[in-house]
Amino acid sequence: MKINDPIMAATMGCTLMTKRSSAENIESGKQTLVIEPFANPFRVYPLVEDYQKFRSLFSGGVDCYIINTGSYLSEDISKETSIASIEEIVDSRAVFKLFGRIENFEYLELENFPIHPFDNQYKQIIRSWMQIRLNFLLSFNQNYPKFALPVEAISCLEKVINQLK
Repeated sequence: MKINDPIMAATMGCTLMTKRSSAENIESGKQTLVIEPFANPFRVYPLVEDYQKFRSLFSGGVDCYIINTGSYLSEDISKETSIASIEEIVDSRAVFKLFGRIENFEYLELENFPIHPFDNQYKQIIRSWMQIRLNFLLSFNQNYPKFALPVEAISCLEKVINQLK
């Protein structure tokens, strides 16, 4: 996935979803999907600082890519597929296509992972993932009002959710 808007790119990084792994020292919940902003569990400064810095990078012309290294619609994505996708991007061979009617989102077509038709069921799946991200931001801002994330981050997720109705 390629994100072509600096606000959305920073917001997606701020709401990065990943699974807990056996490498972490936790008793339960391994393989549980969690939001780990910018994949940095060691942050010792306000999250809004990362948001602003990443937004600045993306505004300055840095591209934002989301590489799914887990699964797509219950199909495991091999490390070879992930590496091949990264190589296509790095070598400027990647051809991105519009991702339905979602503004500023494009996808890299992969032979073994065709994009599901944008029917109501598929749109509901995407909406639910975006709603999880939105809920995280709303909760974060409620719990940390002194370090609240910008309203623009919330607004861009709300816009995507509305585009999927």
